Amino acid sequence: MKSSGIQEEKGVNRRASLIDDLVQRVEKILPKEPRLMKEEMEEHLKAVLHSAFDKAELVTREEFDIQARVLARTRQSVDALKRQLESLEARLDQRDLGD
Repeated sequence: MKSSGIQEEKGVNRRASLIDDLVQRVEKILPKEPRLMKEEMEEHLKAVLHSAFDKAELVTREEFDIQARVLARTRQSVDALKRQLESLEARLDQRDLGD
């Protein structure tokens, strides 16, 4: 039972050491001056957000409205064609019954 406690303690120590190492690495790359850090963080955040928006393929409201109008016109055309097809089918059925 003591060995599992020792192994657990070693795991915790390794994790703490890894975290300390990562913190030191991050501290090395961060600018020392808070103003510079803020500016760099803003630029990095902007770049990340631009990239995320590009990947999401977002459109402007204007583009959305245009596509909504196109879709409405297309739907009207499809409905008209559907009615025309139904009418032609009905005429064909009448003709077939008449023969």
